[in-house]
Amino acid sequence: MESCLFKISRIGIPLLLVGTLFLSLDFFIDKEINPKIYAFVILSYILGICLLFLYRGKFMISSWGITVVLLILYINVDSMFTASCRLTTLCLWGFGVLLLFFTHVPIPKNTDKIIVVLCVLQSVYGLLQYWNLTRNTTIYPVTGSFDNPAGFSACLSTAFPLIFLLLQNNKLYKLSGIVSGVVIGTAIVVSGSRAGIICLAISLFIYAYTRLFSKIGKLKWLLFLCLFIVGVALLIHLYTLKKDSATGRILIWQVTTDMIADKPILGGRNGYFHANYMQYQAHFFERNPCSRYGLLADNVNHPFNEYLYLMVEYGLIAFVVFIILIIILVRQYHAPLPYMLCLLSLGIFALFSYPLKYPFTWIIAAYCLAHFTRKNNNVKPFSITTPKGLKAVGIIFLSIGLFRVIQDIRFENGWLRVTQVEYSAPTSEILRQYGNLYDRWSGNYYFLYSYAALLSRKGEYEKSNKILTECQRYFDDCDVQTIVAENHYHLGNWIQAESHYFTAAHMCPNRFFPLYGLYKIYIVLNERNKALEIADSILVKKVKIPSQTVQHIMEEMREYVKRESCE
Repeated sequence: MESCLFKISRIGIPLLLVGTLFLSLDFFIDKEINPKIYAFVILSYILGICLLFLYRGKFMISSWGITVVLLILYINVDSMFTASCRLTTLCLWGFGVLLLFFTHVPIPKNTDKIIVVLCVLQSVYGLLQYWNLTRNTTIYPVTGSFDNPAGFSACLSTAFPLIFLLLQNNKLYKLSGIVSGVVIGTAIVVSGSRAGIICLAISLFIYAYTRLFSKIGKLKWLLFLCLFIVGVALLIHLYTLKKDSATGRILIWQVTTDMIADKPILGGRNGYFHANYMQYQAHFFERNPCSRYGLLADNVNHPFNEYLYLMVEYGLIAFVVFIILIIILVRQYHAPLPYMLCLLSLGIFALFSYPLKYPFTWIIAAYCLAHFTRKNNNVKPFSITTPKGLKAVGIIFLSIGLFRVIQDIRFENGWLRVTQVEYSAPTSEILRQYGNLYDRWSGNYYFLYSYAALLSRKGEYEKSNKILTECQRYFDDCDVQTIVAENHYHLGNWIQAESHYFTAAHMCPNRFFPLYGLYKIYIVLNERNKALEIADSILVKKVKIPSQTVQHIMEEMREYVKRESCE
């Protein structure tokens, strides 16, 4: 049976790596990320079912493994009953299953090389985009098979330290390791991802320092000082390279800490950030109307820091459990340096971005954790004899998860097919199909927003607001508030429309349309002083992104101010 599991791992692990690194399908609206997530969940669950069905030995679980299980259980305690977090929950269980598989089934020896080769291929794909030798449908110069440079560089920088394993072999492997490192490193740099560049630099710094430490004797502190100075200079350069972006993240972190302060112990639970962050940002700008962050503010879906996200959603309890996990790993376990550097790179990238959005990083994390062994061999891990009944429960649980994923795939594909004919098919037919999809909603809150926006465009203002009220339980931003305000405007609910326009204007102070909505309300109500005040504020507002819409609004405001000054 164990030999059968090994054969399955030789096929399943490469498929898992390829699927999560390269799979993109026009089968879904989100063609870059959703296919990778589905591949991760489906393949990891299949591997888990195979493990439970074929494995005959005792399941061994270490102290860090127990901590991981506790963290997963705590995070998922209520998410299984939250529709909008279903896919996230399935991914987290997939990570746990994959970790169990890696620690109980012999890992093929060539897995390191497969990961490096795949990363090289992904890097070449990105470099071809950079040189305009292949098609890129995004606004970014380098994304590889991902939606933006963050996913591209997160996966490459997390796996990059594995090339150091090649440098420990014969000359041919050393040469291939050097070439692979140059290709992957170049791709990370040209992607423009500052987090990726930092991770790359730190991995090289640590590896070079540990390799040279025993050879330089008394000069080791001089080497450390030189490398430290270079590192500080690099950080300063990366900050100034995209200063507005870096400053914008400071705003996001500041607002996120306000959210944590309100619910510090247990957090807001699953989906709390997406549903509430923009309201907190609006309150921030209400308190600080002249803030320097006003021009930089935008809709935010992630705090650009996985640790802050963990605390917002699950509180200090989850963060403390995570810290305990790190302490246990550092004090009681050890692994070859490249595997530790992979986890370190992932941890550093998580300080500045959202690497856990991409399932390839979960695979690398589970794979590297499986290489940790106890420093004290006299301490044995816990062994669990699993009854057949409990294995059957596990298989049923994973099978239900697979069924949920298939449901989600069918829903997402159905939504795509509706959007493809949205502007050509009769309105009544499109609304009917959207209604059918709504009845079997899978948890994607962007569908609720899309459905409500369509209803608003078709004049179904009350129904649109009903859907948006449900949407706001899971997701809220400036665009949602603007549509709610527009709906109330068309229904003649002036007070409600004014309130939502004000909220939208505070969420993103650089936006013009919410203020223009307020201007329209005051014109209808013949409140000339308020209309003139809004017009003046629009005319002095700095333009973040020039557009024809903004230009038309500015021209209308100039004409109104001119007319009012002549009366």
